[in-house]
Amino acid sequence: MNEPESIDEPSMLAYIRHQAVGEALRVTLHVQKEMVARSISLDEILETIAGADILENYPEHQRGACCLLQGKTVADRH
Repeated sequence: MNEPESIDEPSMLAYIRHQAVGEALRVTLHVQKEMVARSISLDEILETIAGADILENYPEHQRGACCLLQGKTVADRH
């Protein structure tokens, strides 16, 4: 699935979920450090993306379109 040309929220969320299912995500060093500090596993990130909602959408971000997601794991962890 290619990155959506129009970055509306439903398209962006579908794209992110597709990437997560295929584990085609880039985890930056900053994120890795935050995950370790908060004891968050990659599996928990993937679970959360599956049911997440977009809180904030930044289609014109300087590093490329991105957004802030909010969701929970199956164990009800935010």
